[in-house]
Amino acid sequence: MSKQLHTKHSTMLTKIDQSGLNSKGKVVKPFKVIPIIYNEGSAHDAFIEFIATNSCNKINAIINNYAKYYNNHGFALGEEAAFRKFTSKLQPLYKFLEASDVKDRLMRTYAKMKQKVIEQLGKIDVALTTDLWTSPNNFSFLGITIAMWNETFQPIDVIVEFKYVLGDHSGVNLAKNFYNNLTSYQLNDKVSIIFTD
Repeated sequence: MSKQLHTKHSTMLTKIDQSGLNSKGKVVKPFKVIPIIYNEGSAHDAFIEFIATNSCNKINAIINNYAKYYNNHGFALGEEAAFRKFTSKLQPLYKFLEASDVKDRLMRTYAKMKQKVIEQLGKIDVALTTDLWTSPNNFSFLGITIAMWNETFQPIDVIVEFKYVLGDHSGVNLAKNFYNNLTSYQLNDKVSIIFTD
């Protein structure tokens, strides 16, 4: 069979990336070895993305009553012994981030993204929607969304704030929280209309 493969199908044999053996079991074409270059920066970024994505999914799941489908990993996942043991089997060179490092990186990413949003919002007028929501355990949250049109006149809705509201539900307290959120996104003179419930 080896003779037939080499005489009739020799062009096909050169296209195969598998290791070839002759009839005596000797390797005639070794596997291609692709060097893996370990990059700790991209490994940390992947870990941060894993934590952040799962945290965001959990928040969305709680809001939509689907929490049972998502895990509950915190920023300290990299400090858990079982997770460290498992990961070291996959990549022994990986050095874990402490929970404070994860938080710091996420906050830096948040600040960069917020600045990009502020720059985009500075070019247009926006419509705001606000909603005050009280959780089953009596924590109050203020949500603010922005409605706008993009360059191709497609409507865009963006959640810019979902913050815990301290204090009572008085008009003064809610106005103060709302105004602080407007100011943090530099929207004081960019709002054309505000919708509330």
